Amino acid sequence: MRRDGFVSGFARSWIQQPSNHILLELVVAFAGGEGARRWLTESAAADKANPHYVKAISMNGIDPYYGWHLADAIGPDYADVISFVKGNDFFMVGVDSPVDDLAGSVSGQTRRQYEAAPPYTIPPSQWPEGDRTFPFGQYAVLLVLLTGSIVVVATLAVRRARWPS
Repeated sequence: MRRDGFVSGFARSWIQQPSNHILLELVVAFAGGEGARRWLTESAAADKANPHYVKAISMNGIDPYYGWHLADAIGPDYADVISFVKGNDFFMVGVDSPVDDLAGSVSGQTRRQYEAAPPYTIPPSQWPEGDRTFPFGQYAVLLVLLTGSIVVVATLAVRRARWPS
């Protein structure tokens, strides 16, 4: 996590008594969006390798994300988990149950979490990957220098062609 720019994180959990459903929400802040996206990709690969992985969970309107359903009939234990990145933050929302009765409950909670989350917790201008684009003023200066260089080279070429050898 350190290589990805880990800054801070926290998790909360709630238990719904009659159903014994457990809701877990996790937020991890990274120094930049690149680290958070890399963590999402690595987490998805690890989760898909889990022997209890059953299927992907689809969700519209959130990108990037991944979701998965797991089942351990011996436990018994069933869970739906959706993770996503927003700005420089990685989020995970999971619902766990002793019976396979989750029926999309994680999708609604993930949508609420996504909508409540800020666009980022560290401004993009402070991310380690930085702003790799030139501001408009630098493009203008570059264009003027390039145009000026072409004019100078063309003028010298025309003058050289007029002078006898």
